Amino acid sequence: MIKIRYDEATKKIIGWRGTEDRFDSLVERAGQATIILDIPVPAKNKNAYLYDNKIGLIPNPAYIEPSPPRDLTTEINVINARLKILEGTHV
Repeated sequence: MIKIRYDEATKKIIGWRGTEDRFDSLVERAGQATIILDIPVPAKNKNAYLYDNKIGLIPNPAYIEPSPPRDLTTEINVINARLKILEGTHV
């Protein structure tokens, strides 16, 4: 079960709580509404969805999936190896 707070005009989800003992911390504010749905907490970020009164959660067409984190240590090691080759001191 999940409690969702969303903007009534834009349908953007402002927050959600996936455990009933935390539902009270998600209160309505001016221009916003809350709803409890009998679904599990989605795996994606709350910004990936909009809320429609007739349908429920719908994909947000404006949402862009974040890039996976870069492995900077590996990138630095590759650059250092290339520098050693350029310097003629390749190990």
